[in-house]
Amino acid sequence: MNNGINKISVYGDSILKGAVTGTGSGHLFDIIEESSLVIACRNLNLELNNQSVFGSIVTKTQRRLKKDVEKGVVGDLAIIESGGNDCDYDWELLVKIQTHKLCLVYLLKIICVSLTKWFSCCAKIKLHL
Repeated sequence: MNNGINKISVYGDSILKGAVTGTGSGHLFDIIEESSLVIACRNLNLELNNQSVFGSIVTKTQRRLKKDVEKGVVGDLAIIESGGNDCDYDWELLVKIQTHKLCLVYLLKIICVSLTKWFSCCAKIKLHL
């Protein structure tokens, strides 16, 4: 591309890996080869380096990104995503919480802690967001 972006690195969970449900295959989920990332990169003539991993949580994604930054193998642009379904929450405690308000407060605290860890990691590896 003429904007200097030739390679995109992707760090995420099963969603960015291409896992989808509801395909009618009878499986819990399927991996689609022609994901939106693959199609977009092909149409934009970009190299795709998809480092997404099933079950990846924020801390695992941080470690993988940090290693790739140190090795100098990150693309010109990075897409970073970690889903709530793969987070390492204390699910037993969440089930015991009876009101939506308490559950929401607890989840917001977890998200704040995760974001704090994320930005701390970015600062350590001098990644500017």
